[in-house]
Amino acid sequence: SSRDSSPAIMLSNFSFGKNYIWRYAGLSNNKNMGWHGPYGFEIINNPCVDKSRYRVKVLQNDWAASAGGLIMPDMARCIDRNGNFIWFLPMDYYENGAQSGMPFTSSLALEDLRISPIGTVTLLNGTKAEERDLYGNILWSAPAPVDSFGLNNPLPYSYHHTFKRLVSGNYMVLDRGLSGISVPIHKKPVVVFNAGKTSDTAKVEVEYEIVKEFDRNNNQVWSWSSKNYFSTSELSILANERPDPILRNKKPGGHMNAFDVDEKNGFVYIGFRNMDRVVKIEKKSGKVVCAWGKLVNYHGHSNGDGFFHKQHGLSLLHDGSVAVYNDNSNVMQNGNGNAVSSIVVFSQPADAVDSSRLTWEFECRFDSIGTVSLTGGCVTELNNGNLLACMGDVNHIFEVTRAKQVVWDAQIERYDPNDLLWHKFPVANAHYASSLYPCYFTIQISDDTLKGAKNSFMLKIFNAGTENDSYLVSIKSLSGNYARQFSTETVAGKKSAHFEISPERLTAVNDKIEVKVQSKTNPGFKRAYTLQYLK
Repeated sequence: SSRDSSPAIMLSNFSFGKNYIWRYAGLSNNKNMGWHGPYGFEIINNPCVDKSRYRVKVLQNDWAASAGGLIMPDMARCIDRNGNFIWFLPMDYYENGAQSGMPFTSSLALEDLRISPIGTVTLLNGTKAEERDLYGNILWSAPAPVDSFGLNNPLPYSYHHTFKRLVSGNYMVLDRGLSGISVPIHKKPVVVFNAGKTSDTAKVEVEYEIVKEFDRNNNQVWSWSSKNYFSTSELSILANERPDPILRNKKPGGHMNAFDVDEKNGFVYIGFRNMDRVVKIEKKSGKVVCAWGKLVNYHGHSNGDGFFHKQHGLSLLHDGSVAVYNDNSNVMQNGNGNAVSSIVVFSQPADAVDSSRLTWEFECRFDSIGTVSLTGGCVTELNNGNLLACMGDVNHIFEVTRAKQVVWDAQIERYDPNDLLWHKFPVANAHYASSLYPCYFTIQISDDTLKGAKNSFMLKIFNAGTENDSYLVSIKSLSGNYARQFSTETVAGKKSAHFEISPERLTAVNDKIEVKVQSKTNPGFKRAYTLQYLK
């Protein structure tokens, strides 16, 4: 049972495959207005959330020290902190797998699953970047990628790694293009017959990558390409390295795999795995204004060299520092059997003569020896200052405090009916959501009518979502005699705010007053109410 003064109440702890009965009653001045119901509903079961096929093993769960909330791994499901499946994405993605009884046999086709600030779901579905509602309906889809020649991109997959809905309402996603850049690679001497000469080099195309921003109407409003960023010598080093056996894409290139956005100040941060590099781009000019990592020359000196290797994921923290998940896989490949992946946080240079500093690092030692992620991984800052990390193919998702205490740790597993054993089900990313309804509100008006001398009423806004929000309130009479508009202060999640409205100059007989409330987080989310004025 639950008691709440809000017209909308969020309830939890339901289970798939069970039937429930509910009823409700209203209270006015502590007087029971009578019960309604009972009503029944069923939460259907589905192979996606069948615990005999998939399970989440929670190894550590300190409720008092963790941020609570939900976790969205790259497996079309959402889990709570007890490891229970509480939601799955009902979409056409898994119709073939459902026929075999083992949907989502690969986590590679679905990546970067997130609950957006407005409560929609964004994801990379194969080569597509999509926004869907909680019922799986497509709300927005990025336009089909094209290469630099205007043809359909023939690469095996194009939109990749990271896709976000921005606070502005636009969308940003990573893409890749066909390169017209060729660099020399070393090879055994060959005879060029038509010239009668020998050559010890050949040329190979280097792939470039793009970050793109689209508006709601699919217009590309901003982009940045790595095509002209790396020097020929840097690209030549990449081309002459042996192909990384871990990567699906074997083409040489920087391997852009993450971004984050400082919308307030107009910067985009991008990570390049193969170059051990993070760059900061000024959106207005498109210039790289800072960089960290190997071979970086920042105002004549190195910056961030050795902080990370083969990094994955990238987050801008609230204090302006930058965090990456440091796979560190090349250290292990170079023969260091005690290598370990880590979360790395580093500062931004204060001025042109300053260098960044490694300000915090957490080694992901979940075994007696070092634990190295060969691929995948991400890190996100939570509202309480803790960091949520996914270790990619190592199959750990955990939350750690700044005092380096692991307060939540889980592993995802899938049952194999062939050998009757549970096997790890690693994912590349896992993101945090305070709930499935971060942005949700209702309104309540104290009176249905205003009459005679009574010319005021109370407006109550209930922020029933789990994230803070503010609202634009518009009040006007249909006769045009009265109009007022104001913005509220921030209303915390699960809290309410009261406003007394005292319309003046309501002289028209049987005039009506229209009240509209609009969410600042989601401008498309509005509530309206109409009062009758009886003179």
